[in-house]
Amino acid sequence: MSVDILPCTPCQGNGLCVYYLCFYLLFMGIFGFFSSLCDRYSQHEHALTELEIRRLVSEVRVETLKDKEEYAVEEAILARRHGDGKISLRQICEVLRSLQNKRVISIYDRKKLMKVFEEHFRKFKN
Repeated sequence: MSVDILPCTPCQGNGLCVYYLCFYLLFMGIFGFFSSLCDRYSQHEHALTELEIRRLVSEVRVETLKDKEEYAVEEAILARRHGDGKISLRQICEVLRSLQNKRVISIYDRKKLMKVFEEHFRKFKN
């Protein structure tokens, strides 16, 4: 018994299968979502001193953020700054996402820290 393989009805054999296209768009949509979580933040850099960074991170009083994790966040942000001491919200987001992915901080810690830095960076807009 032989089975004839017919092209799927939507593409009619022209090589562009609707099912494939839907799968591709779904996959790229999910991939794009994860890759662009920090894209919503500004790339405009502002000077942020070491003292300011330590003060802002220590302001976050979340039970889950221990002293060791606080130190790791401060050091990672300090390391990401350029030689002129400037950093953007997007760069801070990327640092925090990296720490979250490494399981140094939780998603809740990252969100809380981002809110603190967003509040601080709002001062520069005025």
